[in-house]
Amino acid sequence: MSQIQLSFPTTLPPAHVQARLNRFASWLQREAGIRTVWKGNVAYIQGNYSVVKINAAIVLQQGAVAVVAEDPGFLFKGKAEAFLKERFDMYLNPQIPLERLPA
Repeated sequence: MSQIQLSFPTTLPPAHVQARLNRFASWLQREAGIRTVWKGNVAYIQGNYSVVKINAAIVLQQGAVAVVAEDPGFLFKGKAEAFLKERFDMYLNPQIPLERLPA
């Protein structure tokens, strides 16, 4: 199966990025029951949302966050990419304080 591969640049320090991604992971768990497991600098996300199976890895890199996810198929790929862009633009925005991000 093909993949979605996205990269989101950030100027935030790695510890701040991980704290923000932890809030995103908490939000995913609360809203959709999607699990996140951290192994080093990689967060593995797995679960189902409606009829879509989610299997992704979020990799913390120097100055960026990379997302590699299974392609959800023709009907959902564009929506998945738009969702990821919207969420990472918000969660990695240094103008938004950590405590104001949904968790």
